[in-house]
Amino acid sequence: MEENRAEQLFFLWEKISEGEIRLLRVFGEQPVVTVPGFIDGRCVQELGDYCFSRRKLPENEIRYSRYCGGMWESGLSVLKDKEKKDRISSEQEENIVSLETIERDGKLHELSEKYIKEVQLPADIVKIGSCAFYNCTKMERISVYPKLVEVGSDAFMNCLNLRSLRMCAGVEEPTGLKQLLAQIKWQVEVSFEQDSGLASRFPNKIEFARSGSRPPARWRSCCSRNIMRAMMRSDRRIFLN
Repeated sequence: MEENRAEQLFFLWEKISEGEIRLLRVFGEQPVVTVPGFIDGRCVQELGDYCFSRRKLPENEIRYSRYCGGMWESGLSVLKDKEKKDRISSEQEENIVSLETIERDGKLHELSEKYIKEVQLPADIVKIGSCAFYNCTKMERISVYPKLVEVGSDAFMNCLNLRSLRMCAGVEEPTGLKQLLAQIKWQVEVSFEQDSGLASRFPNKIEFARSGSRPPARWRSCCSRNIMRAMMRSDRRIFLN
């Protein structure tokens, strides 16, 4: 996954605890994003429901963080300009940005639906919320880490162009791959990559040595629970549907 090509990124989030946050929205200049592991000094632990989909935000207190030119700015986010004025008039001391202001920015796009192509999630994310990528019809690739173990219902609904899933782990490491594939009902290429490079690549067919080697036991158990059907062919490949 490439590094962020955007000059400016804008994140909306809410606190899970003092040190952890849930990401709610991402705005950027390009449809390719690497989500940072820490925002405002807090660890990004979850993608909220409908995070990359144009749906109503939760009514909890929402914070914002803006990254631009290597610098960060954070504060409180509100939905309407009027609400921003009311907060300022009440002598609120921190930065306040309204969602209306973000949407009027000519350079920023909400990374959702037709304006998202590639996403790399950070290493400490443990959960993708329900419908997080709902209707992201142009998304082609996602990269995740093994700590991701919970994937909400319909997380990838209508993401029919998603063809590449990169797991940043070794083949034998425990991962949340089973949970991810349970929400992807079409053929997708899965690759396992570690810091040293590509560990194994499993195109909708998982290829093993033609010598007749079997896939790892963990992978066989993953295949066996109606997540996908595996069929051994004469050329020693496993085709996945």
